[in-house]
Amino acid sequence: MELNLFRIPVSVDEDAAAITERYLKIITKVKEHVSIPVSVKLSPYFTDLAHVVSKMENSGVDGFVLFNRFYNPDFDLNTKRVVSSQIYSNPNDYVWPMRWVSILARKLNANIVASTGVHTPETFIKMLVAGASAVQVVSALYINGPTYVLDFLHGLEKWMESKGLRSISEIQDFGKDLLPKNPEMFERVQFMKYFSDYKK
Repeated sequence: MELNLFRIPVSVDEDAAAITERYLKIITKVKEHVSIPVSVKLSPYFTDLAHVVSKMENSGVDGFVLFNRFYNPDFDLNTKRVVSSQIYSNPNDYVWPMRWVSILARKLNANIVASTGVHTPETFIKMLVAGASAVQVVSALYINGPTYVLDFLHGLEKWMESKGLRSISEIQDFGKDLLPKNPEMFERVQFMKYFSDYKK
């Protein structure tokens, strides 16, 4: 079961701890009534995401989906109406969940599922290398049709064959050598270091 937990924190009187506590109560109630595995689909908008995920795992969550993509409103200035902004994810959106999959996957016993911005077989593979147990693909299938799944499968099979890999666990082991030992390598402070090597 996937719990999609998010409520826009618009109250100026409610702090982060109260929001997290509400989510934990929901998880506890659900776990009391089901015997199947429970995963939680989260937003990236947590100040203490790693801590929150750890508390949720301790409450019995079996897996996490990173991240939820929300409805985003826009203004139509001609009709003076609130309308939907871009519906589909952008192919560049994958970098944010990939960062957090990389950080969290080897810190938790729970499974990590990557979601948002997965539009190509290459991105699909990157999520598995980062440590994801599974990958959700939605916008790419809406845009290209359901048979596009075959492109992902063929791309994955071809890449695995080229690397001599035979399973998801072997892909994750492959990723361990690629990922930095210190998660702070994924922080903004590293931006200038890598930007200095950027070429148009």
